Amino acid sequence: MRYKTEKCIECEKPAKDGKYCNSCRYKKRKQYYQERYINNGGYQAYKLKYRKIRLNPFKEIIRKRACDSCEKCGWNKYYDILQAHHINRNRDDNSPENLLLLCPTCHQVEHYLEQTGIYINKSK
Repeated sequence: MRYKTEKCIECEKPAKDGKYCNSCRYKKRKQYYQERYINNGGYQAYKLKYRKIRLNPFKEIIRKRACDSCEKCGWNKYYDILQAHHINRNRDDNSPENLLLLCPTCHQVEHYLEQTGIYINKSK
């Protein structure tokens, strides 16, 4: 069975199986998803709907103390990716004295230096 070949309605190039050639089909699909993404609120809306963001109230407590920057190196380019670090590795101890606000690099280094990278007294 041969495919029906017609002309693309955008550029007049041969179009197999539809009204657009491969190039125009790609451009139309890209444009459609970009408009859909923007009209639906962009990345923040995507995060809230699909990634099920876990809000960390403790991060907000230490945020004020740390002035929205890493407490080790002072990095503050993107507040949203700063992480709450438990000094004593106990997830259940969320007192401000036990928490540090760290950039991802400093947080990884803290766990690397401990050589375990794990928490103690994990909640079940």
